[in-house]
Amino acid sequence: MAKLRLFRRGAKTKAAGLVTATPPLMEVLRLLDGSAASYGQVYRQIAPVRTVVDFISDAVATTPIKVYRRQENGRPEARNHGLAVLLRSPNPDMSTRRLLWRTIADLAIYGNAYWRKVQDGSRKFIVPLPPHRVTPRGGDLLKAAAFDFFSPNGLPPQRFSSDEIVHFVLYDPEDPRIGSSKLQALRNILLEEVEASKHRRGYWQNHARLEGVLQHPETLSFEAEERLRTQFENTYSGSENSGKTAILEEGMEWKSTSVTPRDSEFVQGRQFVLEATARAYNIPLALLSLTDTATYASQREFHKQLYTEALPPWYELIQSEIELQLLPWFADQDVYVEFVVESKLRGDFIDRAQVLNTAVGRPWMTVVEARNVENMDNRNVPEDQELVVPVGPNFALEGMAVAAPALAPPSQPVLAPVAALPAGKSALGAFFARQERSVVPRMAAGHEKAFDRERWDRELAGLVGPERAAEINLRTQVLLMTGTDPREVFAELKQVEVA
Repeated sequence: MAKLRLFRRGAKTKAAGLVTATPPLMEVLRLLDGSAASYGQVYRQIAPVRTVVDFISDAVATTPIKVYRRQENGRPEARNHGLAVLLRSPNPDMSTRRLLWRTIADLAIYGNAYWRKVQDGSRKFIVPLPPHRVTPRGGDLLKAAAFDFFSPNGLPPQRFSSDEIVHFVLYDPEDPRIGSSKLQALRNILLEEVEASKHRRGYWQNHARLEGVLQHPETLSFEAEERLRTQFENTYSGSENSGKTAILEEGMEWKSTSVTPRDSEFVQGRQFVLEATARAYNIPLALLSLTDTATYASQREFHKQLYTEALPPWYELIQSEIELQLLPWFADQDVYVEFVVESKLRGDFIDRAQVLNTAVGRPWMTVVEARNVENMDNRNVPEDQELVVPVGPNFALEGMAVAAPALAPPSQPVLAPVAALPAGKSALGAFFARQERSVVPRMAAGHEKAFDRERWDRELAGLVGPERAAEINLRTQVLLMTGTDPREVFAELKQVEVA
């Protein structure tokens, strides 16, 4: 019997000007009905392949991709650059997500992906081409010189130069100008999946008849044998007769010759195919629900592993080829492309809020910003634009207590009450108002030295004397450090002037 081959390749001939490998169109798989299928049909009809390819494509396509300006300090986003505009709107009929999804899926299935660059006057567009309809032509050891596109409407092939095509390619050991599909490494495993599915489908198409032998102690005539076979099959075979109890007469015995799904490990076999496919594409098994021991903590780590180890090769492939083949289409090339992976690793809002609170040490969001997060309208209230100053203990101000003199116990007050301060000079009110305008914003910003004792002692000494200035500023500093609302502190000081 001829041995069934999972993938067939055409003869590798070296014609003039042709790449030394058969185009992916010739790579076929024997399907359940015996027909040959391209890689695209493998994706459509083999569930594990579709599961893994869709998973990778969804993960990459939902990661934002942005264009940044190259600078020594910082990296501002170049939203108005021609490349950024093109990636946001590749063509009138396709979004960025669809373009990226299709590109990653083509790479995962065929090992190649193609973008055609189209220019209509001053407008530029990207049109993805189906890899199985593109054949590289000529070239050198680095890239093909041209690409022939075979239209589905039967027209003669249309040739595009290498400058008109952005070619994303996986590694091929025989010819670096074309990519090798990862499905090639799974040929034997996919063959097992096909044969197992054929067996299961044949079982149900055969009305789930029992496979076995009836043994009779006597020798039966041909008519008796046919009558017994017909009666047994009509009574106990088929899905409509499932659950019935077989009654054997005249000392007959039933010996099963079929293999149950449990014995054939059909379920385990299907899981193995999915596991092998996931490993070929470097996807953590737990993310495909292929583990029974995953916990919430481990799932978070697997999620982190996906975006830090499994997907970065796909990200880098897209980024580098865009900069190499698409960016030269524009005059301004002092930019670069990058997937914003941080958006996938930020966690939920509660986790991010706790991290930012710990890092900043004070409130970091205004009312307007919070309402924007919740998609609520702006109330146009001026106070909503202000960052609220904390009224409780503030860890950002703890460092100020180190330089402050030790305070006496509350039962032995050493500070003069505000009411005892001299009044009647307009300069005092101006001083406290200026002090408030300087100190409060610095406290809100978390400045290490929000209250400059030396400065305020020096300036206030000219109004009330050095000793009284030191007492006033010490009392003000202590009140601010212990969480008293700064507005109340300075309101009390300013009231002394009008008393």
